[in-house]
Amino acid sequence: MADHPSAREVLEKVRAATIENDPSIGELYAEDAVFELPFAPAGVPTRIESGAAIRAHLEKSVTASQARWGGLDFTAVHETPDPGLIFAEYEVYGTIAANGQPFRMGAFLILRVRDGKIVESRNYANPIATTEAHSYD
Repeated sequence: MADHPSAREVLEKVRAATIENDPSIGELYAEDAVFELPFAPAGVPTRIESGAAIRAHLEKSVTASQARWGGLDFTAVHETPDPGLIFAEYEVYGTIAANGQPFRMGAFLILRVRDGKIVESRNYANPIATTEAHSYD
């Protein structure tokens, strides 16, 4: 039996990659993964299937992001009897590159991990926080 990172360890890798704006975050996803953003802003898909499609989406979104992350704080992490399922409440914060406007966004993340890779990710984030910080003048 191979030794794989636990769901909690994978969650910590997601945190680190997010605050570092690391485009390789997509490597945390399995080939049969599903990535969901139920509250995605207009023009952003709410569901992406397959590791390749998720990696492409995340690489594009990380490199195009106007957000400069200052940090990501877990406010609560809920481990479950299923060792592959973990829930996290968090706040991410930073500034908008174009105008230096600060933002803080709360979110709830559900991760299902198998063999050390994410097979299901559902992120209930509030995109309004970063949208409101953009200057459209």
